[in-house]
Formats: sequence, C-alpha cells, structure tokens
Amino acid sequence: MAAPQTVSAEEWIALVRARWSAGEWDDILYGHAEVDLTTAIAELEAQSVMGKDLLRIMQDAIEMSVEVVQESLSS
Repeated sequence: MAAPQTVSAEEWIALVRARWSAGEWDDILYGHAEVDLTTAIAELEAQSVMGKDLLRIMQDAIEMSVEVVQESLSS
C-alpha cells in the first residue's frame, strides 16, 4: 500500500518523531554507529541521508501495520 498522497513530508516527520518519543524506539545500528533517540530525531528533522533512510523505514512499517489492520477488518 502506498502512502496516502495527502500526507506531507512534514506530517510524516511529525508522526515518526511522535512515535519515537512515545517509546517506539530502540537504539539501532546505522552503518557501524549506534544511533540513539536524540540523534535519530535530529537527523530526521535535518532530513540528512540517515534521517531520510530512517523515515522511509518507519513509513514502510506504518504502511504494513495499516495493511494488517485492514486485512483483519475485512475478514
């Protein structure tokens, strides 16, 4: 499922930042470096290469969650 076209990049960033701040975050490895929440949010907001990668990963995860919910509701 593709992301709704009505969701702007700023809205995606706000959604991901809110999810991470609410506890949907574990330190991860990005390349060879461990990334903590503060760094991830800074990279996300700066839309660096790392920030864009992390945003894409979260968009995919959110979209998959929506698909699972939609499938369970339709069955």
